[in-house]
Amino acid sequence: MNNRTAVIGDTHGCAKTLQALLKKLQLERGDALVPVGDYVDRGPDSRGVITRYLAEKKRGVKIYPLLGNHDAMLIALLCLSKKWRARFPIRFPGHFWQSALIPGNGLIDTADAYGWDWPLFREPGYQSMKVDEFFEMVMKLYCSTDYLKFVLEALADKAEMPKSHVKFFQSMRFCYHDSDLDVLVVHAELPLRSLRRTTAESAMRAISRQDAFDSVLWGRKYFNRTPRFSTPIIHGHSQLKHHPLYAADETMPRMIKGKMDLDTGAASGGLLSALVLPEWKIVQQENLDQ
Repeated sequence: MNNRTAVIGDTHGCAKTLQALLKKLQLERGDALVPVGDYVDRGPDSRGVITRYLAEKKRGVKIYPLLGNHDAMLIALLCLSKKWRARFPIRFPGHFWQSALIPGNGLIDTADAYGWDWPLFREPGYQSMKVDEFFEMVMKLYCSTDYLKFVLEALADKAEMPKSHVKFFQSMRFCYHDSDLDVLVVHAELPLRSLRRTTAESAMRAISRQDAFDSVLWGRKYFNRTPRFSTPIIHGHSQLKHHPLYAADETMPRMIKGKMDLDTGAASGGLLSALVLPEWKIVQQENLDQ
């Protein structure tokens, strides 16, 4: 039997749902698992999501985890502390840790899952605040961004997670390319300069550090742009119901303009989806967490 590869969409703390999906997939030793990123935030058990992926690795499944924007925001926030900077040599722009704090992005759920007591998230009405209301509250409490960073640095310094989870975060990559299966996986999208290349290999080489920060983790600009190369692009990040090329009620990922979006909305109570290769079969699991 040939080895299979399963690409899984944004999991966002939905550990029970992930466990049920993995049971359906029945991956075996030597098979590969490529999660598109966004393991943390919004769902109730970010820690459990990482634990379940690590359990697959322990069974002999090869795991190639991609970095999502929510994972990057968490790392950026933790790296305000010298202790965490020593663990993660990559340096993210300042807006990454600031974005982590915004209500709706769900960092409070990750903090709860790991048992971090971060008082900022306990302010009355925090979770329902609009962005401008949140930053108005921050300025009242901390007076300046520098003082806020000082407070967050102290909180991050106290934050702990299992060593195996740290290693999992350290192993995250921006892109995954399987030349045998002829598939390219990113979290969000490729930058325009990559889409203009004629091969997947040259497209990956064209990605600059800034491209990785802007397009690969956050991008939503080029849904209508078909890449010049023929290798299909698999991604997450943008829920199908918000994707301009899908109908609002669509729940089944499909190839559109050379790309397939696997984010079927687990973060908001929707399905968790996987693409199984080489069969190009979609496997889905109803949400068991929200």
